[in-house]
Amino acid sequence: MSQIPCKTGRNPCDSGLLLTGNREYFEVPNKNGNVWPENLCPAYTPREEAIKSLKGCWYCRYADFHLTEERALEVGICKWPHKII
Repeated sequence: MSQIPCKTGRNPCDSGLLLTGNREYFEVPNKNGNVWPENLCPAYTPREEAIKSLKGCWYCRYADFHLTEERALEVGICKWPHKII
């Protein structure tokens, strides 16, 4: 899969966001920045209840999508290195 420099115009591009197919990949965790469910980075650590074959920030222990709240967020915040769930 080829990697292309980010062209989305979002701020994380400055910190090394790459596109791989339809997925956006951070070369480093986007600490305290916005993350979308399908984003991925080297710090990805699945939550215990995550489906093992699916990977992305939505399933990561470091991403805060308010999954324990009444209403989850569409865009989360990377809290790496602090685990959320």
